[in-house]
Amino acid sequence: MESTVNDLGKINQGITKVVDQESGLSSLVSTLGIAAAGFAAVATSVYAYGKAAIDATIPLDSAKRALQSVSKNTQEYEQSLRDLQEAAKLPGLGFQEVVQGSVKLQGAGISAKTAKDSIVELGNAIANAGRGKAEFGAAVDQLSKMAGLGKVTTDDMNEIAAYAPAFRRAFRDAFGTLDMEKFNKKGIDIETIFKKINEQLRQMPRAAVSFQTAID
Repeated sequence: MESTVNDLGKINQGITKVVDQESGLSSLVSTLGIAAAGFAAVATSVYAYGKAAIDATIPLDSAKRALQSVSKNTQEYEQSLRDLQEAAKLPGLGFQEVVQGSVKLQGAGISAKTAKDSIVELGNAIANAGRGKAEFGAAVDQLSKMAGLGKVTTDDMNEIAAYAPAFRRAFRDAFGTLDMEKFNKKGIDIETIFKKINEQLRQMPRAAVSFQTAID
């Protein structure tokens, strides 16, 4: 009888040992699982960061190549790049936005210098109105459309003035009228129109950083 009790005790000890081993193994597996999950999270974050950086670089590189394609030569391209880098420091603007804006205007026939001046002055007028990059992009699109047509329409004026109210006043001060039909009969070339508007806009106060431009 005593022998049987001893045997049962040994069996119980053996079972306890196995359970302890399995518990330890389970704990190890759990620890390894947590570590693997942590590594996966880190790897995912690194991948996402790298992808975002690449995605941001591709449009910028494309914009630079587009600028090069509308420049007359390497010297003009490099000068435009320097000018636009300075323009991009203004409130509400970014390097990619000003490069794309310059490309659109030059593609519509505006000279590199006048395009840069238009971007700076229009950007300043938009920032003074408390608007940001989205409005700047829309206004440049309308401005490039105007340049492509070679004349100013009432729709152009209304669209741009919706983002930069000062644009309407600048046009009136430059040409003495807001009657587009009457104005277009004067036959003033579009480059001169842009230059004279820029001259008027240049007299405006320089914009400070607003809530919207800070967000942009």
